[in-house]
Amino acid sequence: MAVDSQTITKQILDLKSLLNGMNDDEDNKNKFKDKLDSLAQAYINSHIDDYFHETLLHIAARQGHVWAAKTLLGAGASVSGQDYMKCQPLHRACEIGNRPLAQKST
Repeated sequence: MAVDSQTITKQILDLKSLLNGMNDDEDNKNKFKDKLDSLAQAYINSHIDDYFHETLLHIAARQGHVWAAKTLLGAGASVSGQDYMKCQPLHRACEIGNRPLAQKST
C-alpha cells in the first residue's frame, strides 16, 4: 500500500516536533520510537523543505538527544546528510559540545 506524501510529511513533522520539544523521560522516548516505527524506512533521511533543511538526525544532534540519535542510526539514518549550511549531524553535535554523541558517531 502506497503512502501519500502528505502522510509522510505529517509523520516527519511530528517526529521533528517531538525532538525539538522533548525531554529525555521514558514516556517521550517510547512515543518517539513508536512514531519512528510508523515512518517507512525509505523516508528516515527525508527533510521537509524548510529553511534549515535538517534531517531527524540533525535535530537529535542539535538538541543533544543521544538516545534519539542511536535510535535513528539503528533505523538507518545517514550520518552524511547535509543541512542548509552543508553541515552534517556530527557538526551539530560538536557545535553544542555534545561529546558522547560525537563519539558515538565516529
